[in-house]
Amino acid sequence: AYGCNGFFAGLRILFENNPTKLMLHMLSIYISVMSSASYFMLWQGAASVRVDVNACLFIPQRWMLYCFTAPAIILILAQISDYTFNQKL
Repeated sequence: AYGCNGFFAGLRILFENNPTKLMLHMLSIYISVMSSASYFMLWQGAASVRVDVNACLFIPQRWMLYCFTAPAIILILAQISDYTFNQKL
């Protein structure tokens, strides 16, 4: 899902003329690439998976992923909230 989103966001970059929307697409690609790489590493067994006290899985890499992608998501939401009605069309 993340790889597909990154691919289509990459296509949108090729045809986007608005610099503000281009920045949103670039951030979307950043999030998709980081997430895809993280889950690929988990699939390949390159990331550590621990079992905590309550027998739940603890994946430190996922917390690191959130540290890098959460600010980008907040920035996307902040930029979208600044749009006027005419910019959304």
